[in-house]
Amino acid sequence: MAIQEHELIVLSKVKLRALRLSDSKDLVEIFSDAETMKHWSTSEHKSNKETFDMIANYLRHDGDSSKSMWALCSLEGSKKCIGWLSFYAFRPGICELGYILHRSFWGRGIMTEVLNWGVRDALDRWQIHRIEAQTSPENVSSMRLLEKVGFRREGYLRKNYLKDGVFEDTVLFGLLDEDLMS
Repeated sequence: MAIQEHELIVLSKVKLRALRLSDSKDLVEIFSDAETMKHWSTSEHKSNKETFDMIANYLRHDGDSSKSMWALCSLEGSKKCIGWLSFYAFRPGICELGYILHRSFWGRGIMTEVLNWGVRDALDRWQIHRIEAQTSPENVSSMRLLEKVGFRREGYLRKNYLKDGVFEDTVLFGLLDEDLMS
């Protein structure tokens, strides 16, 4: 179920609202950072337009009930968009999780809080039974985060996606609704 424009979720470390095209001006800081993008499925962005076009493409399916794109907004200072959380239901009963956070906010427990809330919301909102996530095998922090919120490492996908002309591996994680009940 798509996020309603007026929805606002306030957690202790961040607030979440529907991602907007205007967030691209904040997100360009993330997507142009080589360190942040090292484990992303694409290289760092070389221009503001590249980030704007990517966000526009993601939002082009606005109203698509199989996708939720949350903007993570700082509770401190400017309250700017510091990352995102996304869910995409790509098969009946199953969705894929995606997330990114501005590097200056790493190590503060923000994504742990966001994912703990987000997976429960997605399971309830869509009444699905499984959430999947993939990450680079070199992204140890992301793998620890997924395991911390209850995901299980389920597989190693060799040469699973193309980045800069090179096929890269990913580690597949899964979380079932019943995992949260136990």
